[in-house]
Amino acid sequence: MVFSKVSAKYRYHLLFWIMVVNAFVFEFNWVSKISFWQYIHVVWIKTALLMLVAYTNILWLIPIFWKQKRYVAYVALVVGLVCFTALLINRIDVFIWRVFAGKDFNYNVSERLYSDFSTVVRYLFYSFLLQITVEHYNQEKRLADVGMEKLKAEFMALQVQVNPHFLFNTLNNLYGLILDKSEQSAEVVLRLADLLKYILSEGKHEKVALGADLAHLKNYIELECLRLPHTGRININWPQQVEGCVITPLLLLPLVENAFKHGVQKQTQNGYLNLRITVESGILTAIIQNGKSPDTDHSLGVGIQNVERRLALLYPGRHTFQITETDADFRVLLQLPTT
Repeated sequence: MVFSKVSAKYRYHLLFWIMVVNAFVFEFNWVSKISFWQYIHVVWIKTALLMLVAYTNILWLIPIFWKQKRYVAYVALVVGLVCFTALLINRIDVFIWRVFAGKDFNYNVSERLYSDFSTVVRYLFYSFLLQITVEHYNQEKRLADVGMEKLKAEFMALQVQVNPHFLFNTLNNLYGLILDKSEQSAEVVLRLADLLKYILSEGKHEKVALGADLAHLKNYIELECLRLPHTGRININWPQQVEGCVITPLLLLPLVENAFKHGVQKQTQNGYLNLRITVESGILTAIIQNGKSPDTDHSLGVGIQNVERRLALLYPGRHTFQITETDADFRVLLQLPTT
């Protein structure tokens, strides 16, 4: 649990130095001449020196020389750092083993100096790879964050677009009722107020309870039935118990609004709208079918295009959205998860 809370940047460093210590433990061949705890002192001293070399390279040499394309100066300083550190480790080796091994001490200076030199070079190279890995991770994370912010901005723009589109149509219908001095005008205003309250309070969220969104949809359907002089055949069927299910708000509304517009409002006779919603195994399936008048515009409206884009943003690869058109009707199929 503690390790999982460490940021990825520091996890890379921590794992790197754990592997360094383990490498020392398994590569050392003089352990039989000293005790385990004496050997631990050797490991920690060498690790500390290698850390000094690594972070001198990561924090100073790479940013100031390598990244500034001062390659000659970088190579010269790295060679100097490697030689100095290898000699220092060699002298410390001599001192430690004389103290710990005593009379059993047998030390080949040239052999150990070559070994110390190769060790420093190896771990300096590893530190270079470590820094490249960390920077690559940070770059990928920055790009992902920028991409997410762009998606959020686009989603908010689409969300804002839903509200005026719906509001314009409803106010236009209300204006017609007022001109006709309809007694239903007051009820339309009340229902419209409820819808706007829902849009302002819940429409800004990424997910809402499916039950709340269906209640909002029911309110809209009743509003349409109030304002239209004829409502044709309207069949609505959806489950009453949908606890624990969530959905992106205002996804279903433009689809039903479009069905009313083309299947009921534009047809004085034989207009119909069928809406069936089911939820099975965490998958919502909505089928909307409506009649079509001869003068129906075949191009997709703003509301439908909006739904398509929001589905692509919020349910990528996890939804089905199909529009089927015949000479007599439109049929929309929408499937998406409710989790």
